[in-house]
Amino acid sequence: MNTLRYALFCLDSTHIDGCEGFARKLIEEHGLSILSVGDVADYLNKKDIPNIQVNMMLDGVSQRLFSCVTTLSSMIHAGLLANREQIRSFDLSDLCQIDLAYVTLNETELRNERNRVGRTLESCRRLIDVQGPALLHSTVHAGKIAVSSLQWEKMALEALHGDVGAHSRLNHCAMTAVSGYYQEIDRVYLTFFQNKESL
Repeated sequence: MNTLRYALFCLDSTHIDGCEGFARKLIEEHGLSILSVGDVADYLNKKDIPNIQVNMMLDGVSQRLFSCVTTLSSMIHAGLLANREQIRSFDLSDLCQIDLAYVTLNETELRNERNRVGRTLESCRRLIDVQGPALLHSTVHAGKIAVSSLQWEKMALEALHGDVGAHSRLNHCAMTAVSGYYQEIDRVYLTFFQNKESL
């Protein structure tokens, strides 16, 4: 059974620049196809990097939804969570098998926005990235390769070559990034309510 293998690129706007080199290595050295989300697709297209937009793989309704909804779809998470044994056992040859997820979180934006004057509770909610932490959690839970920063590119390539230590360190870094992100969200809300009480 020849199952296609993918790498998912889900990056916030501040981390897109420079990702084409990593994408090219995944394609040329490891035979992975790139699944792109949101602005990543436009960026890779301009760099002549072959990629498949996630929303184009979904049904007509899902195609019109925001990227945060499409990446939370069952297709994406099934591709992350299913292992090779399950794919063989259930003949899931058409499954979008995702071996690596490169996902960044907008922690810097949270820090920059924390003390902005005039912030409302609704604007605090809109800052929260739902898709990023969920994708990283699913990737690590399934034992796939989670990349949370381009600085870990070399380690990711080593993990794809079978380096178990590199794989473990990558996933630990991803979970550390998620933990730090949630802590930053707590600070945003804490600052909001403290400022509100001082008025």
